[in-house]
Amino acid sequence: MPASNSTRKASAQKRKLTEAVEALTELQFGPRQRNETAGYALLAMLDLRADMPWSDAQAPLRGLKGINAFVAEAYGKRRKELKVLFAGCRAGLVFVTAFENRRRMQSFLSQIAWESEVWIAEDPDHMIHFNGERFLGPYPDVNPSAHECPHQNGVPSNWGSS
Repeated sequence: MPASNSTRKASAQKRKLTEAVEALTELQFGPRQRNETAGYALLAMLDLRADMPWSDAQAPLRGLKGINAFVAEAYGKRRKELKVLFAGCRAGLVFVTAFENRRRMQSFLSQIAWESEVWIAEDPDHMIHFNGERFLGPYPDVNPSAHECPHQNGVPSNWGSS
């Protein structure tokens, strides 16, 4: 049975990311600079999508926001899944990174993006906002559509019930 387009695309994305990490290894970057995040950054700096050969690499000038936007658009799986799941909602999506405790958050602190929110389970009544233009606001690429949301006011109907 042939693989679906989405399966082939996901496989190509994973393969390209693996190749990027291998390239960083060949360039003798240290172990902390040859991981998934560094691989995505390399692909973004080269403007290289999963379906493109390495010979088509470019060198566009990009800052961190440009790199993040490229990775989200070209390789962002989870955001795309959530956009499809909530496509009919009128409320925009706000992404929140969740951690079990502060110690766990500290190990990922350098990877948390500005303009994002963090929630820690051991202190559930508080949120941490990493400063930026938006505070608990939706991202432009996940703004609401004109369709009805399957949840009342953008919130699942079973929230808040015991």
